[in-house]
Amino acid sequence: MKQDEDKDIENIQRKIKITGLIDTLGAIIFGLGLFAKLSAKGNHFHPVLDNESVVTALLVIGAAIMIWGVSRVFLLSKKKNQLACKAKK
Repeated sequence: MKQDEDKDIENIQRKIKITGLIDTLGAIIFGLGLFAKLSAKGNHFHPVLDNESVVTALLVIGAAIMIWGVSRVFLLSKKKNQLACKAKK
């Protein structure tokens, strides 16, 4: 029984790491959108960043990924803590 719980905890830990990587990509996308929004017009390193629709999409998509990542890590951490408490008993 304890081995199954330890295996479940390891699996949850792996899912948290993968979610963290995906969340990092969301932060990069959001940061790129902020850079394009707040920097001087026409001074971007790529001409696509001059398009306001693209910049707005970057901000929305990046924020959505980050919100998803935070909520998933929160739920996985909660589940991991419950399994850890059950394993100690």
